[in-house]
Amino acid sequence: MATNIQIPNLPAAIALSGAEQIEVVQAGVSSRATTQQIADLQGTGPTGPTGAAGVAGPTGATGPTGASGVAGPTGVSGPTGATGATGATGATGATGATSTVAGPTGATGATGPTGATSTVAGPTGPSGTGPTGPTGATGTQGPTGSGGVLGNYGAFFSNVNQNAVAVNTAYPITFNTTQEASGTSIVSASRITFANAGTFGIQLKAHIDKIGASTGLVYFWVRQNGADLTYSANEIAIQGLDSETIAVSNFVVTVVAADYIELIWSTTDTNIFLQAEVASSPVPEIPSAYASVTQVMYTQVGPTGATGATSTVAGPTGPSGTGPTGPTGPTGNASTVAGPTGPTGGTGPTGPTGDASTVAGPTGPTGATGATSTVAGPTGPTGDTGPTGPTGATSTAVGPTGATGATGPTGATGPTSTVAGPTGPTGPTGPTGDASTVAGPTGPTGPTGPTGDASTVAGPTGPTGATGPTGANSSVAGPTGPTGNTGPTGPTGSVSNATAIAFALLFGL
Repeated sequence: MATNIQIPNLPAAIALSGAEQIEVVQAGVSSRATTQQIADLQGTGPTGPTGAAGVAGPTGATGPTGASGVAGPTGVSGPTGATGATGATGATGATGATSTVAGPTGATGATGPTGATSTVAGPTGPSGTGPTGPTGATGTQGPTGSGGVLGNYGAFFSNVNQNAVAVNTAYPITFNTTQEASGTSIVSASRITFANAGTFGIQLKAHIDKIGASTGLVYFWVRQNGADLTYSANEIAIQGLDSETIAVSNFVVTVVAADYIELIWSTTDTNIFLQAEVASSPVPEIPSAYASVTQVMYTQVGPTGATGATSTVAGPTGPSGTGPTGPTGPTGNASTVAGPTGPTGGTGPTGPTGDASTVAGPTGPTGATGATSTVAGPTGPTGDTGPTGPTGATSTAVGPTGATGATGPTGATGPTSTVAGPTGPTGPTGPTGDASTVAGPTGPTGPTGPTGDASTVAGPTGPTGATGPTGANSSVAGPTGPTGNTGPTGPTGSVSNATAIAFALLFGL
């Protein structure tokens, strides 16, 4: 759109000062405005092209590194390869100098067997025994020991009636009360049990009552450890209605610790029973059965008295009796078996040396050579080494190698050498064994070798590792980069429709 519009029949405006007034109608309201005001009402033109990007400012400082992610698990170790063959043994070093310290002496050989005992015994001479010497005086008597121990005992009774349910049946008498006891007790109601061994007198009193008119028999005996004692039974006959009697029986038994006895009764009439009665003044209670146990004294050993003080007066020693030596018996026949050689007697003193003979006696004939000894005598001292004879001609035949002698004792270890011997050559590497099916333990990591020279060839880039977790937001703001260069200004836009309308109104269109 042109900025200046010519109205017909009017000359075109050459210039405007800005003070010219025009009538402006806006939303039905008329108002005057200057041309300058109108000119200031520029509409927004189209956006010009974006200017070239300015030079990028320097990169801000790098924020702190985020925390490292959790390390992934270590991969499984590969199997250990088979061990290569052992390399050849290096040459043996030179033998060290001969030890100056003597090795230990070998153990003494076993003693030879003793000769067989003679089969012919020589007669023994008569024994000589002198008269016995008089007995020495008796020492002072020690003080009398303390008295003997108290015996074991017990008194037991029953305060209830005891009935026989069937005739001719053995019933243990029961006791429900212990009156006195030491070393004895009631077990399982009827067993009088002994804590210690000994011989005991047993007395039984039984209060017998009868409610029938017929005659009946009552028996009492002793049972020890469940077995009836022979010849220990008593028999009592009772007759008539309400007949009563007291049966008394005495026994002697010998027991060991933990033994028990029972007092047994039986009857031929079930109308007979052992009756207990309450007290009726002035008579106290009557038990149905009462048993007393008393140890027979003088059958147990009391504690030994203290030993008397040692006598301070020594009794006289009787004279030694030595009878005359009997005559020597006849010499037995010579043994056909050589007995063992007795020990060599001590060497007697050397007699005085006689004067040296001035005449050399004739040498006697050499005696016959004795039989070869079966016992090796001690080795004599080594004589002086004789002069070395001339070396014989070199043998043309190789002689057999002699047996290897026993290894001598190892000498003391010499001091550690300060010079390292040469290392033997490394043996060839053996073939690689089959892959192991069992993972061997991972060996320790060897020391890190020195860093090599920088490579002149760039290696391939490895795959990008997994991105670690984002670090926490930095609490320190990095520096703001410099502002880029301002781009070029775009072209000016055209006059807006409002401006055109204003001019139209100005010129009466």
